[in-house]
Amino acid sequence: MTRAPAAEQPVATHTPALVALSGMDVQERRQLIADAQTAIENTRTSHDRTIRIDCAHVHVVDLVLVGTLTVIARNAQRCGRRVELIEPPSWLRRNIAATRTRPLLTWNTH
Repeated sequence: MTRAPAAEQPVATHTPALVALSGMDVQERRQLIADAQTAIENTRTSHDRTIRIDCAHVHVVDLVLVGTLTVIARNAQRCGRRVELIEPPSWLRRNIAATRTRPLLTWNTH
């Protein structure tokens, strides 16, 4: 008896993390937003619908960075995705909570 081939399933892979840094200039922030949008589009064929942003190297937070993360999170939410911040410092988490963008972002502090 010949066995029918199994239907192809999307491979469960993790989307590589984008990196947020302290002191990013306007062009670097635009690039982070563009890279996030590409990651959002690339998750359409994946079981993993999470966009990860590594925040371990963020040493100084400003409202522009919080705004950049908010833009990325809203873009992801519109496409049915979510954003996870990897190792955000506690003060970044407090700033996010203070701006009421917490429902848009999750975080992993290991």
